[in-house]
Amino acid sequence: MHKTGRNITLGVFLFSILQILSCDTELDLIDQTPDLPVVWGFIDAGDSVYQVRIQKSFCGKGNALEMAKVYDSIYFDSLNVYMELRFAPDKHLVGADAAGNWYGEWDMAGDLIHRARLVPTLTERKEAGIFNNSPYGIFQTTSDSFKIRGKVFLTDPGYWILPQGQGFIVRLCIEDPKTGQTTVAATPFVDLPNIVLPRKAFTLNLYDEEPARVIWQDHGWFYDTQVQFYYYEFTDHTELKSIKWRITGINRNQVQDISQDFYCYSATPFQESLLGHVRAEIQEDTNVVWRKFSHINYFITAAPGFVQDYQETYAISADHSGQAITNVTNGYGLFAIVATNGRQGFGLDPKSMDSLSNGRFTKHLKFVKW
Repeated sequence: MHKTGRNITLGVFLFSILQILSCDTELDLIDQTPDLPVVWGFIDAGDSVYQVRIQKSFCGKGNALEMAKVYDSIYFDSLNVYMELRFAPDKHLVGADAAGNWYGEWDMAGDLIHRARLVPTLTERKEAGIFNNSPYGIFQTTSDSFKIRGKVFLTDPGYWILPQGQGFIVRLCIEDPKTGQTTVAATPFVDLPNIVLPRKAFTLNLYDEEPARVIWQDHGWFYDTQVQFYYYEFTDHTELKSIKWRITGINRNQVQDISQDFYCYSATPFQESLLGHVRAEIQEDTNVVWRKFSHINYFITAAPGFVQDYQETYAISADHSGQAITNVTNGYGLFAIVATNGRQGFGLDPKSMDSLSNGRFTKHLKFVKW
């Protein structure tokens, strides 16, 4: 993510907690404090289903890596989990300075608007790893049960607008009926990234003297940007595949308006360097007969600033002197509202298609021109 990833994994966070507890795999029982929830939840207001993963920290004698594979070691027997929509009208973000720092204050309590109970659900979708993955426990609710205020305001006007999510907070409340323990995580409501250009997808010329720009307004959030390149691959059958990478070379600019100043981000991701990303992400395969370009999408995801703090901390090392980065009170983990906007269906013009097929970057990948 740029003041701008989502390459944040629960495994990294949970494994960092294991490292904090011990420098090896043998855990000594230090005290009898209750197990604390470990939370992982990214809620996109545009989704129809909202899911949160909740596991528990654990401490005991034995090999921690072996304990992590046992369902009862990492899941609670019973929890009451709720999401609450709250509003704090007197606690808004109030502006941004020239350096892009937003000043103001959030009240993470606010007035309760409504709450919805999350239902425990088992799914088999998690990939295998260090921790028990079958069954895989999550808590979920739907957008019909938990009506996030911002869904009404998720507009894409294509011109400068003021932030609309100010003052709204989503809280996750976890109640353990066995211990009476309550865990709370809170996140401000995040505005949908306001993409000013381009207004819609079109055919790209990767060698244009004025390359297509992506411009979106800065509403003070942490922005993750991603390009997705879709192509067909033929071996003994045809399969639609995709690769992805982050947009780089992002600049923040001031925009003069009649009434006030705005700030925006701009980038030019659709140049010849795009073919360099394709080369880096697709491996040669002697079983491939041909590949064929399909389309290009890009997405911009906005998230609260503490998501950036989490990512930048754990991008270097999973062990930081025992100081876990979290926005969860009486627990660990990360809970945040995010909002994603983008454009889908970009094509390539004949010159760019010819370069994809025969050019210095990707000729060896067997892309056809048709």
